[in-house]
Amino acid sequence: TMESRYAALSSEFKGYFDQVVRHAMSKDGVKVNETTSYYDYKIGAKRVMRISIKRGEIVCEFTFIDRDFNTYARANNIKVKPSATSIRVTEASAVGVAKDGIDVVCAQIAEEKEYKKELAREKRRERRRQKANDTENSEERAENASVEEAAGEASSPAEEVANV
Repeated sequence: TMESRYAALSSEFKGYFDQVVRHAMSKDGVKVNETTSYYDYKIGAKRVMRISIKRGEIVCEFTFIDRDFNTYARANNIKVKPSATSIRVTEASAVGVAKDGIDVVCAQIAEEKEYKKELAREKRRERRRQKANDTENSEERAENASVEEAAGEASSPAEEVANV
C-alpha cells in the first residue's frame, strides 16, 4: 500500500513527498483520491497529478493539455488521449519542477473551463438569435396570411377564378 511505501522512504524523500502533496492540496478545488498504488489529485474530473512511490522513488505524473490541439481534434471529431508526463522526484530541484507542473496543469484546467464556458455562452447566444429570428419570421408569416385573407375576402368570385 501507499502507506507502507511512504513509511519505507528516507526522511529526505518523505519531505519531498510532503512538499509536493501540500502544494497540490493548496490549489482551489483539489480533491484527493487514494488507491493502494497511487494518489490522484483532481479538480472535478480533471487530474492535476498522480503521485506514486515506485522502487523507493517518488513518481509524479502530469497530463498537460494543449488547448489548440484539443480544439483542432474536437473540430475534426478525433478522439485523443494525451499521455502522461512522469517526473521522478529524487532531489530538491525535482520538487520545484513537480510544483511547477502542478501550477501549469491547474492553469490549463482553469483555461479549459473558461473556454468551455465561453462556448456554452456562444451556443446560448446563437439559440437566442435563432429563436428571435423564428419569432420574427412567424410574425411576418402571420401578417402576410392576414393580409392575404383580407385581400381574399375583398376580391370577387370572378377574380378568384381568374387567379386560379
